Amino acid sequence: MVILRSAILILMILASSAFGQDNGGLYPIPKADLWGYIDTAGATVIAPRFHAAGRFSEGLAPVRLNGTYGYIDRTGAFVIAPKYDLALSFEYGQAQVFIDGKSYFIDRHGNITFQHTFESISSFGAHSYTIAMTRSHRYGLINRSGQLIADTVFGQIKPFDDGLAVVEGLIHFPFRTDSTDVAKYAVGVLDTTGRQIVPYGRYKSIRGYQSGFAIAELLDSAKQQIGRGRVRAIIDTQGKQRFVIPSVLYDLDYQYEGYSDGVAIVTNQLDDRVWRKGVMNSYGEIVLIDSSWRGLSRFSYSRAFAKDAGGKVRMIDKSGKQVGEYVFDDVVYETQHSRALCNPFVNGTAFVKLRGGWCSVDTTGKVLTEPRLFDTRRGAVPMMRVGNKLIFMKDVSETTPQRPFRYGFINATSNDFVEPVYDDIDIDNIEDDLISVAKDGVRCYITKAGSVIWNEEKDTTGIALNVHYMNRGYCYASSKVKNELAGLDGWGGTEDQRLQVVIDPSKKTTWSDRYVGMTLLVANASKDTLYFPAQDSRLKLKMQAQDKNGEWKDIEYLPNSWCGNSYHTLSLEPNKQWKFSTPVYHGEFKTKLRAQLTYKRTIEQEIGDVIYSNEIDGFVNPGQFWYKREYHPRGLMDPYYE
Repeated sequence: MVILRSAILILMILASSAFGQDNGGLYPIPKADLWGYIDTAGATVIAPRFHAAGRFSEGLAPVRLNGTYGYIDRTGAFVIAPKYDLALSFEYGQAQVFIDGKSYFIDRHGNITFQHTFESISSFGAHSYTIAMTRSHRYGLINRSGQLIADTVFGQIKPFDDGLAVVEGLIHFPFRTDSTDVAKYAVGVLDTTGRQIVPYGRYKSIRGYQSGFAIAELLDSAKQQIGRGRVRAIIDTQGKQRFVIPSVLYDLDYQYEGYSDGVAIVTNQLDDRVWRKGVMNSYGEIVLIDSSWRGLSRFSYSRAFAKDAGGKVRMIDKSGKQVGEYVFDDVVYETQHSRALCNPFVNGTAFVKLRGGWCSVDTTGKVLTEPRLFDTRRGAVPMMRVGNKLIFMKDVSETTPQRPFRYGFINATSNDFVEPVYDDIDIDNIEDDLISVAKDGVRCYITKAGSVIWNEEKDTTGIALNVHYMNRGYCYASSKVKNELAGLDGWGGTEDQRLQVVIDPSKKTTWSDRYVGMTLLVANASKDTLYFPAQDSRLKLKMQAQDKNGEWKDIEYLPNSWCGNSYHTLSLEPNKQWKFSTPVYHGEFKTKLRAQLTYKRTIEQEIGDVIYSNEIDGFVNPGQFWYKREYHPRGLMDPYYE
């Protein structure tokens, strides 16, 4: 009974607005790389004329006219003039904007609410406080006027939950790299007034609060007194220790560590022939066990799902009694990025699998939607729950490997069923009246029932690339294997070093199948083979531009990978070259551009040398000097997170 999480490709339109926030019934649409808005009937309300368009919120939407952002009303008129590198949607009367990479907050008149010297500030959302970080990576808490609630004396402030956040001190050093290191622990709990309710020195670590309780690991001195190894305790919102978990008898379930609906799921550590899963209250008492349970979900709405030895699933209440008449084959849980498995019920409904297929049920066990079977030609269908939707995917990699999955969804409270025919689904805004999807690479808007309201016109090639963000590296190359390398002194240093990187604006190309590009050459005119650090065949080659102060800065970036196998070395033989296409950027800021390449003269060289191309005239936008868009991995084979 586990959630099958899919690698959903998220269709990003500028930056996502807050989940479920009112968009005013207007939706951004592209046409030949310009953006406008349609209404829920698909009629154009604001003609496409912007280079980027965000979602409406509180009557305003952030748009980019040329190189900078401003805010328009529902008629398309600017209410706040374009002057920001980047602008996000309004939330609770204010919006976050960026100037030269620095974050500010403005009111509905465009006034900056406070000046500051912080390196970064999190969004306030609905709260009166948020986390701020200094240039030296010290964290504090500020109010909406920019005043410090808690001074910047923390090495980390984790996200708030139940009005409390786990904090780490500047001396917190829990890991030892060798036998000479001494681990130091400085963890506590901070409330929204800036008061530290759990001081340093009590615990080795603290897990974030859930349902009013947190898990704290005791320091070694406390462990010695108890006479056990790893010892954890439950603490309440006042920082008071409620009880120590008797881990030699039972421990918190590893899938659901923490409280939900006032109880926690535990696993028997002593003799699983007696019982395996149980329910513990906030005083450490086992209030519910059943020897037939092999799996048990979190409780929500006073309901949970228990799985028996045969893999069958039953809905139960807090007394352990079955709710409803049905026995299920599986259940899908709410999807959150912070926890692997979350609540089975959202808005009073859960998605379950019956013999006839997947459907939704309420807390009484009543079936709400018609059971639907999915095509499982290539095994289990990954799925995820977001809001009231169950999103599932169909594997079509045999026929269309470039777009290996198709997505569809079921509504929890109606019989609306959308077949899996879409490449992408905008899951961040899937509760809107219109849902943004893509089919065969073309954007569409559909209703909750799946009717198509608007289709994007077919892509036009030869369009200028006008962006407000740093582009990801795109120069991929290949080389012969080691025993086929040619050249004088093939594995040694070269005496005649002539590596050339040349941008040729006169030789136009097509970049990314639709944008105007120009030729970029990497040529080895030396007598030796040269070597190039690479990530999954991507060279360390990126474009740079001069900012308004004349300093060279990256306008493209090379993403980091968590997989060590991503990193390797390519080679280029004498008198050989690689030919790439690089985009011709368009923007409102005229400047100079060049390419930067990292290479090695020998394969053993640890730190690569850097070489630059010729300089050319060009145009960029201010956001290209600093803004990296959010990136979502495309699956297990995509190890990149930026």
